[in-house]
Amino acid sequence: MTKIRIVSPAKSIEKKHIDFAVGFLQNNNFEVELSANCLGESHYFSGTDTERLIDFQNALDDTTVDVILCARGGYGCIRIIDSLDFTKFKANPKLIVGFSDVTVFHNHIHSNFELPTVHGTMPLNFETNSKESLQSLVDVMNDHKIKYIIESNFNNKIGQVKAEVVGGNLAIIYGLIGTNSGIDLTNKNHKNAKFRKFPKFGHFLSKIKNAY
Repeated sequence: MTKIRIVSPAKSIEKKHIDFAVGFLQNNNFEVELSANCLGESHYFSGTDTERLIDFQNALDDTTVDVILCARGGYGCIRIIDSLDFTKFKANPKLIVGFSDVTVFHNHIHSNFELPTVHGTMPLNFETNSKESLQSLVDVMNDHKIKYIIESNFNNKIGQVKAEVVGGNLAIIYGLIGTNSGIDLTNKNHKNAKFRKFPKFGHFLSKIKNAY
């Protein structure tokens, strides 16, 4: 049985969202556990930087955990990323799931270790997610192949592209440029449709094979 640990590496989250997520995941035959400070609160965050760091480090190091599911985004991942030790994670990789602020982890892991992560929905949003969205998350956590069909747009260029898919929250990507967690977009597919908000991104984005 796939074991999921729900961790809150950024903003605090209300218990009702976690309760709903745990019920949903257990009904889909996942084993679920919560990190020590998953439901904690320290001002804006789910815990102090040290508490959140320890929670995430424990999840990375635990060889019985298959998926680290981040409870929500907000802000806070950038405050712990440089203190995390990924040595055991590299030896025993697991999926890290989330979006928004969790882009920090996605980009760091892709840039440094070239291991896959999942830009997917989180417990904060489970109650309002579509059935299709939740099912795609279940499928990817069960290691099923997923095929996306995306509607065409008049701006599309006709052709075929084969490249790695990277991306996430563009504001986070922008902030990580020049850091150890920044990504190289050369010949990549980038999943984000908000480039127009960052006019100074032109040179950086020119390396991308495809954006959607």
